Amino acid sequence: YKLRSKTLLNESPIIECDFNANHIWMFSYLCGEELTGDAYEPIVQESGCDRTKVKMAMTKLLGCKSKSQKGMAIYNAPKGKVPMECDEFKAIEAAAVKVYTWLDTYNAFYNDIGAKMQTLEGDVSIKMMEWAAQNKIPMLVVHDAYAVNSDKVELVSAVMQEYRKLILNNAI
Repeated sequence: YKLRSKTLLNESPIIECDFNANHIWMFSYLCGEELTGDAYEPIVQESGCDRTKVKMAMTKLLGCKSKSQKGMAIYNAPKGKVPMECDEFKAIEAAAVKVYTWLDTYNAFYNDIGAKMQTLEGDVSIKMMEWAAQNKIPMLVVHDAYAVNSDKVELVSAVMQEYRKLILNNAI
């Protein structure tokens, strides 16, 4: 965060335009369950865990390749980048499928959905880089975030939403 807050583009500070809860949002869209607002907040409320832990647990749940990895994900939760108790990890999983029943219906967890979402996220980033180059807009790309000067934030935010839907509609 400190590095990004001090990064300049054309001698001006950058502002990051990024997607909120991008993987769960993209998966929901592909399932016909488009989310609005902060997708993590209902899980935070239901689980009683803080947003940072919910975000980390959801990333792990969407990223596990199979149910055989579930025990290891739970076991390693206290040792993770965002440490949490095993019971917190389990509470977040239970809250997520309670709040968003379609996660269970469409086998979102333990099915390598995270890798599929990363591929789609990469496709969006490629489109964004092509668009920025064609329009001569200086832009730094970091995962699902696009850093630009403040005068381009509104435009870039609109284009990234448009390209995400274009990529997802082509994936359906």
